[in-house]
Amino acid sequence: MGMFGALVLFLKPMTIARALAVWGCFVLSLLSKEQGMLTPLLLLASAPLAPRGDDPPRRRDALAWLGVMVMVTVAVAIPPWPSLTE
Repeated sequence: MGMFGALVLFLKPMTIARALAVWGCFVLSLLSKEQGMLTPLLLLASAPLAPRGDDPPRRRDALAWLGVMVMVTVAVAIPPWPSLTE
């Protein structure tokens, strides 16, 4: 559910609010199942399908914030998993 929501939101013109919503869907999918860790890969693979337009600075800022939020979340989420630390 979270992966699908993130993908649907990602394929619309990106704003800061939409980037926060995509990140929230990523966190939801990450907390529901381990396969949620594949959400960033799915978003990266679908990036060529996202609308480009004239690429205003706000869109670039929103994508940059989304990238930072996802990377920090992945970095924080990996260590607590017992199967990876044992």
